Parts: sequence; C-alpha cells; structure tokens
Amino acid sequence: MFERRRSFRVPFRNKFIFSLSHGVFTATTVNLSSGGIFVQTMETNIAQETRCRGLMVLNPEEKPVSMNAIIKRVVLPTDNPDIIPGLGLSFDLEPEMLLRLSSFMDECAHNYKVAATILSYGEPDLLSLEPLIAKMKLPVVMDIGELKFHVEHVLKSIEIVQKLQQSET
Repeated sequence: MFERRRSFRVPFRNKFIFSLSHGVFTATTVNLSSGGIFVQTMETNIAQETRCRGLMVLNPEEKPVSMNAIIKRVVLPTDNPDIIPGLGLSFDLEPEMLLRLSSFMDECAHNYKVAATILSYGEPDLLSLEPLIAKMKLPVVMDIGELKFHVEHVLKSIEIVQKLQQSET
C-alpha cells in the first residue's frame, strides 16, 4: 500500500551515522526520499520528535551529506523477523544539501526508468546489470524477479507522487 507522500522513496542501503545528546550511533539506511529516511538500528529507546544530526554518503565520489533531522517514527524490535527495528527521520536540510539530495533522487528515478526499459526487453542476466544495480543502491538482489519487483514498486511510487503533485496544482 502506498501512502500519501510528497516525495517518492527508493530502497537505499548505506551506512548512516547520527548523533543524539547521549551519543553517536551507526545505522544502516533502508529507504530514502527527499523528505526523509528510514534507518535500521537497535537504538530505538528514543522519543519521537527528538532532534538529531545525521551523516551519510550518497555517492562515494562526493562529500558526505550532513543534515539535521527529527525522529518521526520509532519501530521497536520484535520477535517478528519481517519488522525492521529503526527510526524514521524527517530531514531539515540546508538549501545546498536539499539541492544535492534532490539531484540524487532525480538520478535514482532515471536509473529506475532505465532498469524498467532494459527489463521490458527480456530477462538479462544480473551480472550485466551489476553497474546499474550498484547505482540504484539496492539491497542484494537474488534474481531478475526480485529486481523487477523493486523497479515496479519504485516506479509506482514515483507515479503516485507525481499524480498527487499535479492534483495539488
């Protein structure tokens, strides 16, 4: 089910470092949008609306992106392996960082559209798609079916966000 979002999100696996008043922590990003991020961490004993400072790398060739963020969602660890414990953060970005993130998200959308085009012409082997998959920052993809699922999911998210934006204008 797709939520009403102002920006689409993409799967994004990378290291995320964040600081709170009581320490500095490392997490793994799960998904990213121009408005926020969800990170997997066991450090979930944090109140919603807590402010934090974060740091992550979008592209290895560029400087890390640092940001202020507000914790909007806390997912506690459970016995259910399908539930990822972590934090949903809403960004409070400086204009330069917002521009970098928006540019990165535009590049992500482009990469997903390229992947959809390639996949529409048949079933290439994953090895030939490795450079594109790496740019997409996807989790480990086991087969073409899984890749198609991720691509279709993100493209549907982009389509829904674009329709919402058009209806608001």
